Amino acid sequence: MNVLMFASDDLRPELGCTSDDTTMGRHCTIHTPNIDKLAEKSVVMRRSYTQESICGPTRASLLTGRRPDTTRVHTIGPYWRKVGGNFTSLPEHFRNNGYFTAGMGKIFHPGTSSGGTSVDNPGPYEPWVRGDDYPYAWTLHDKDLPPYFHAPNLLMYQCSAQSGYNTSCPPGGFYHRITPSYATVNVTVEENTPPPDYQIADQAIKTLSVMASRFNSPDFLPFFVAVGFHLPHLPFIIPERFSKMYENCTKLPDNSYAPWYMPDIAWSGNGELLGQYSDMRALNESGKINTTLPDKDVVALRQHYYGAVSYMDSQLGRVMEELNNSVLADNTIVLLWGDHGYQLGEHGIWGKITNFELGTHTALIIHIPGYTPYHSTAFVEFVDIFPTLADMAGIEVPPLCPVSSSTVSLCTEGISLRPLFEKVNATVKTASFSQYPRTGHAIRQNCTLSFTGRWINSHNEAFVLTVTNNSNNIAIAKPYPANSYFTSANGKIVNDKMFTLRVEGPQNGLPATMTGTLSEDYCTIAWSCNNTQTLSNTDLPPFSGQWIPWSRTGGGEQSNFMGYTMLTRVDDIEYRYTEWPLFDGNVPIWNVSAGVELYNHSADAEENVNIALYSSNSNLVTSLSKMLRAGWRFAH
Repeated sequence: MNVLMFASDDLRPELGCTSDDTTMGRHCTIHTPNIDKLAEKSVVMRRSYTQESICGPTRASLLTGRRPDTTRVHTIGPYWRKVGGNFTSLPEHFRNNGYFTAGMGKIFHPGTSSGGTSVDNPGPYEPWVRGDDYPYAWTLHDKDLPPYFHAPNLLMYQCSAQSGYNTSCPPGGFYHRITPSYATVNVTVEENTPPPDYQIADQAIKTLSVMASRFNSPDFLPFFVAVGFHLPHLPFIIPERFSKMYENCTKLPDNSYAPWYMPDIAWSGNGELLGQYSDMRALNESGKINTTLPDKDVVALRQHYYGAVSYMDSQLGRVMEELNNSVLADNTIVLLWGDHGYQLGEHGIWGKITNFELGTHTALIIHIPGYTPYHSTAFVEFVDIFPTLADMAGIEVPPLCPVSSSTVSLCTEGISLRPLFEKVNATVKTASFSQYPRTGHAIRQNCTLSFTGRWINSHNEAFVLTVTNNSNNIAIAKPYPANSYFTSANGKIVNDKMFTLRVEGPQNGLPATMTGTLSEDYCTIAWSCNNTQTLSNTDLPPFSGQWIPWSRTGGGEQSNFMGYTMLTRVDDIEYRYTEWPLFDGNVPIWNVSAGVELYNHSADAEENVNIALYSSNSNLVTSLSKMLRAGWRFAH
C-alpha cells in the first residue's frame, strides 16, 4: 500500500466537513471542498490531539511516534537524534522497508530541529542546511526526483513586503522581517511569483506522475510521499479571491477574554504575531492577559486565516486530482494532518503554544482503501499516526517503547488505530495527553506575590482587597467599585512568614480571609478560605499543596515549568484537566505547582471558566490528578 501524506501548518479542525462543530464559535462557512471530498471516503478523527502545540516539538513527536519528554524536544531548535536518541523517523521506517520516499514543503520543522545548520532562518536550500532529517528519511540519487523539495518562493513570501514579494529576508532573522501578518496578491503577481504552496503542489503532482509512469515497470517501488503545505501559517499572504470569500461573514470571537480563574502561566503572550510582523509590531500591543488587538485587526486576521485555509485546500485538490486520475488511487493511503491547533483571538490569544482546546485539538483525516468512512469521536493522538500507517500499509509495526527508550531506535509511544477502521465507533484509549513548557520565575522571599481570583460582592457594594503581614503592615489596600472583581493583586512580603489576604465589604467585618505560610525556598502558599454569605462566587476551596506564584518577566529565580494537560470523559462528561508543575528538564516535580485548570466541555466548550478550585469539584480534581500523573501508559 502506498502512502500520500499531507501536512498543513497551523490548521485548526475548522473545516467544511466539520461544520457541525460549534465549539470554535463559527460565523463563516469554511470553504474546503477538496478536503471535504477526501473526508467523504475517510475516517475523520474528530477528537485528535497533538502532543505539544508548537511546530518543532509536535512534528518531532509525530514523526518518531514518541512523546516530547522522550524526544527531549520541547521547543524549536533541538534535533531529537542529538538530544533524545537516534530514533527512526516515519519516512525512514518506510524507506527501510523498501519504499521510495520523497518529501516537499514543511514536514519536519526545518533547520536545526531536523538536523540542519540554521535555526528557522533564511538560507540556502541544501539539505544539510535545511535539515528535513536528511539523509535518513528520503530516497537519495533517484534519476528523476530529488530527495526533498523546498518552494523557491518561500522566503520571498515570508520575509518581504514588496510588490510581488520578490525580495529576500533582511539580516537578523524573522524578528526583523518587514512582512505584514496578512496581505493579498492579485492575479498578475500570483502568476509571476507563484505562492510557495502552489510550487509544492506542482512538485507533488510531478512526483505522482513519475510514480504512475513506473507502475508497470521493474523500477516501481511502493511510495511514501509527504507533502507539507505552509499555509495557513502566518503570514496569511494569499490570492485576493480567497480572502473575499470571508469578507462579509467574519466576526470577532465570542470569547476575547481569558478564562475566569486562569493561572497566569497558562497565557501565551502572543509573541509570534506581535513580534515577527511589521504591522503588528507597529501596534505596540503588550500581549498581557486580557489585552487584545483592535477590532479591525482581529477581523482581518481571522478573515485572511480562513482564506489561507481555502487556498491550501485548493492546492491539496490539485494533487488529489492527479492521484485520482492515475493507476495509483486504489492502492494509496491518503491522510491529512494539521500539526496543532490555532487560536484566532479566542481568550485574547493568537497562535498556538497553549494547552487550551484550541491549541491542542487538530485536524486528522485518514483514507484507507476498502474501509468504511465515518466520523470518529474516539480520542486519538498524533503519536498514533506512525504505528497506524505502518500497520495499515502492511510493514513492521513498531513495538511499544519501554519506559526508558533512549537507546531503542524503533518503538512507539502511540498505538495503531486499526480498531477504528475495523469497527465503526470503536474506542482505543480513555484519554489524550498534551503538554507545553513555560520558562518563568518562581518567586522567592522578598519579592512580589500574585493572587488571582474572582469575588463579587453580592450586595453590589464596593469592596477593598487588602494583603497584610503578621505585623499588620498593609502591603496592598486597593478599592474596587460595586459589581467589579479582581483578577490579580501584587504586594511585597518582606522577611515575614505569614500573610493574610482579605476581601472586605462595607457592611461586614471579616467576610473572607485566606492565610498561608511562605516557605524558605519558594513563596509557597497553602490556601485556607473562610467564606461568608456576604460574598457571591465563593465556593472556592482550600488549595491543598504547594503553590508557586509565577511571573513571566522576573521577580525571582528563573525556573522551568511544564504544563501537562489531559482530555478525558467521566460519566459521559468531557473534561480538560491541566497541571503546571516545576520541571527539572527530565521529569515533573508534581508537588510544586504554578497552577491547576479544569474545564467542563459539556457545559463550557469554549473553556471560559476554570473550575479546578470549586469545592464541589474537589473529588473530581483528585481523581483526574491521579490519572494525569499516572500518564498515557495507563489510559489504553
